[in-house]
Amino acid sequence: MPGFPNAAGPSAQPNAVADGHRISFENYGCGRDKDPWAIIRLDRPDSCIETLVGGDDIVITQTRIRIEVDYPLDEEKVVEVTAASSRGFTRGELAQAVVDTYHSIYAIEEATSDVPVGNVPGLQNRSITNGTFGISAHGLDDLVLHRVSYDAARDLWTLGIDS
Repeated sequence: MPGFPNAAGPSAQPNAVADGHRISFENYGCGRDKDPWAIIRLDRPDSCIETLVGGDDIVITQTRIRIEVDYPLDEEKVVEVTAASSRGFTRGELAQAVVDTYHSIYAIEEATSDVPVGNVPGLQNRSITNGTFGISAHGLDDLVLHRVSYDAARDLWTLGIDS
């Protein structure tokens, strides 16, 4: 993924977003065919992203943004993400950027951990690994994205990730 992992520095573009601005991800995919879901599965995002309501709408006009990733990491990390075009991020592109970020984090974690990735004996929880990110208890198949919000005080986007 272009721009990941980068040292997180100040945003290259002036802040044009209101504090607390929230982006949601209502879709008709993710294995559902009638009632919409408001999540993106991080392990299998394709049908979720393809059926996003307003998926082609520009939701962030900046071309480079900083995203805080904290769950289920031991410590929060800030990564910089670059839009594919000069128009900024569509809802679908933003969702895909978050998915790509998580896939990169999990791949790096697996490559740098001394602890093998697997489940905790007797449980379905992912083993706690000690790589670059320190991932605790959840694999990608456990995680969903439900919102992205802007924090003006820190000039970064925070993620609503749940398991």
